[in-house]
Amino acid sequence: MNKLFVILLVFIASVITVSAQTETSLKQHFEGKTVKLRIDMPASEGVNIYPERGLAMDYNQYADRLKQNGASVHKGDEVVITRVKVKNNDVEVQLGNEAQAGSRFNVHFKRLESFLLTPESLMDALRRYVDFSEINEGALSMAQDSSYGNAFVRPGVVHLAAPSTYLQEGLSTSEVVRLLGEPTTISERQAEGSMVKTYEFTRGEGRVLVADFKGDKLVGSRTEMRGASANSGY
Repeated sequence: MNKLFVILLVFIASVITVSAQTETSLKQHFEGKTVKLRIDMPASEGVNIYPERGLAMDYNQYADRLKQNGASVHKGDEVVITRVKVKNNDVEVQLGNEAQAGSRFNVHFKRLESFLLTPESLMDALRRYVDFSEINEGALSMAQDSSYGNAFVRPGVVHLAAPSTYLQEGLSTSEVVRLLGEPTTISERQAEGSMVKTYEFTRGEGRVLVADFKGDKLVGSRTEMRGASANSGY
């Protein structure tokens, strides 16, 4: 009984440590950086985002909050990310401060795996609502440093640094969406007697990641330059 208790304590401590490390990484990447909003932000409760759902935002709830509380920050405004907090399966991204009448995004995941929550995956979850151009430019210059680039590498799973993204075959659809955010398009086709579902994810700078699934499993992915020839394959 005592041995089981000790094992449980060690497990809980390791989970807390990994969560703290993940939060620290996100804080270092985002806090103090300026972004431009693509939507009006309601005061008080902010905006709830569910990256793994087909429709990531509840637009009825969003409209109600704008109507009830008004917009504290407007579309096109540039604001500073003042705080990023990870709690259980949620990530809170605070924008501005009291003097700036800020707001926040509440990003909710069904199950938050620390190795999946990277700066890039959080940006993908919010890309439809926030312009991260300034942060992206900083990340590209820092990526030249190998010690920084390693922060985007999860061996055998995903490489999220510029210029390409690679996914491990066998990942489920929900795991890929958790990594990359909502797809911009979904299509289906028959291939060798099987139905293949193709998801496309915008990656910036004209790049699109194309992921093919059979059933619920990833069978291949590639990065394409739209308007130019594909620059990577399976």
